[in-house]
Amino acid sequence: MVTPTRPRLRAVPGNCRASARRRLSMRLVLGLMLSTSILPLCALLESPVWAGSRTWSNRDWSREAERAREQAQQAAERARELAQQAAERARQQAQQAAERAARQQARQSRDDDDDNDRQIVATPAAPRRDQDTGQNKRNDKDKDNDKDDGGDRSGSQRNRDKREANRNNQDSSAPPATVVEFFKRLAAPTQPKTQEPVPALVPTQTITTGAVPIQKAKQNAAPPPPAKKPPLKLRVGPLGPPPVLANNTIVGVRLNSAALKRVTELGFKVAPASPLFQPRTTGVTQLVAPELLSTAAALDLLHKELPGDRFGLNYAYRPYEVATGDKPEAPGVRQASFGGCTAQRCYGPAVIGWQPSMRSCARDVRIGVIDTSIDRNHPAFKGRNLHIANFLPNGARRAPNWHGTGVMAVLAGNPDSGTPGLVPDASFFAANVYHSDEHGQPVADTASLLQALDWMRASKVHVINMSMSGPQDELIEGAIKELSARGVLFVAAAGNGGPNAPKSFPAAYKQVIAVTAVGKDLRGYVHANHGDYIDVAAPGVGIWTALPNLLEGYQSGTSFAAPHVTAILAAAHDRVRQKSKEEILSSLDIRDLGPAGPDRIYGRGLALAPAACSPGHDPGGWVTNIVRAPVTPLESIPSGLTARPSGYK
Repeated sequence: MVTPTRPRLRAVPGNCRASARRRLSMRLVLGLMLSTSILPLCALLESPVWAGSRTWSNRDWSREAERAREQAQQAAERARELAQQAAERARQQAQQAAERAARQQARQSRDDDDDNDRQIVATPAAPRRDQDTGQNKRNDKDKDNDKDDGGDRSGSQRNRDKREANRNNQDSSAPPATVVEFFKRLAAPTQPKTQEPVPALVPTQTITTGAVPIQKAKQNAAPPPPAKKPPLKLRVGPLGPPPVLANNTIVGVRLNSAALKRVTELGFKVAPASPLFQPRTTGVTQLVAPELLSTAAALDLLHKELPGDRFGLNYAYRPYEVATGDKPEAPGVRQASFGGCTAQRCYGPAVIGWQPSMRSCARDVRIGVIDTSIDRNHPAFKGRNLHIANFLPNGARRAPNWHGTGVMAVLAGNPDSGTPGLVPDASFFAANVYHSDEHGQPVADTASLLQALDWMRASKVHVINMSMSGPQDELIEGAIKELSARGVLFVAAAGNGGPNAPKSFPAAYKQVIAVTAVGKDLRGYVHANHGDYIDVAAPGVGIWTALPNLLEGYQSGTSFAAPHVTAILAAAHDRVRQKSKEEILSSLDIRDLGPAGPDRIYGRGLALAPAACSPGHDPGGWVTNIVRAPVTPLESIPSGLTARPSGYK
């Protein structure tokens, strides 16, 4: 019997490998499904929502809440920034639209003027149709528009560009419509904000940038006719030199306790008093503005909150630049000497008719000099009644003292020294207000000047001499006006900026007598300022005076002319006190120089000394202008002194 056998399957190549690959792929799919389902489940089990209070402490929950609050605050701040940017873009768009409208109006006005001119000039040979005229006008406007755009686009293309830009600006400034758009804007880079212009600290007509002031042109005005070139000598400069701030503090004058309390409530800090203010005064307070508040905005805030108090900016002041006099017959600087000074070298007293016996006329007069410090050990100041005070900021270095030494010697020089003064018997109060800046140059500020004026008010000074240059300062002007009402006389140098220089302050204030300089020949100092604020002239070219370090030599400038007028007022104090500036100038003897009458170079003319005085007498002891005491004969004055200037040259 034959046993049936099972038929043997025929092996097909590739079947085993195919089933293995199928099983492997199924395992991979199953593993992927398990991983995608188990991993989120594990994360859910580990999350605070699933764990609850079982795994998270209260500290963890508070930390999570704090993080959420921070994120919310950041989102709110970002939203505020976006809103501010949108408002800024809207403001800029409005400003640009206004400027475009102004330019279009200006072009329309120019087109109308051109059409009127063409109609006037053209001959009426052939009448023109109204349609042609209107078409020509439209063509002219299109040409102007093409010129404004560079001539590379047509009018229709330009309008399409403007509409597209407006749509883009509106889309960018509009609030986001969806949350996705909001986060897209958060991720997009933002354009930096345009910096706002800094508000002007002073009136714009007194601020210049460099050599040329910024002026806004009138766009609607017709082209001006060619101006005639004015004479250089008669040209009038701006109102004053460009103001420069010494620092960012704000100066307050005589603030009471209630005002100081209110100032501190507003966030201001009172700057500590400088140890270099000796003696200390209580009338001046320096305030430091709060952070993120500009000096101009801080000053406006104080004026608004405390309208009855006086606040101002702390401006910088400089002494006048001087030059050594051109003296070929003299050796120049030398060691200090004794035995007086010859008339050839010290010509100033002879020019103004000053007698040596007149030094006693100012014996009871107190003269203040606001300048640099002086060389107290110089032989010119031996035996003089000098009171010296310093008013310098914190951490300041003393400035060189050559300027103050030379000015003081013209007034207070010992009669036996080589630089005798005009009124050495008077009492002198020297206020040093200058310190050295980062370049080693002398500089003063409003706070120091106010301190010096307050000290002189307390010292009952009668005449104050000032030789400095600065901007128009309301606080200084107010202090001068207040002291002038008390009978104090002010004399200031007119300035050494040249004929075309602007007005110089404090000389240009109404209560101050401005003095310019002349030489031996009575001609004006070549570097002196010109202007209608100049009152009188005095010797100031090649003045022999004291210098620091036991020296003496020639100096030139209006700073050395002013002490001559100060000495005249001190000698005539009994006659001119309690009088206005105009009354004082009318009572003095003045020799007219230059053209007849007051002029811009010499003012009223050369100031002359009073005839004589009787020490210890009242104003009635003065000799009148008619009965004059003998003066130096003209032939005894060195050659060139009596030459009268021929006028403006």
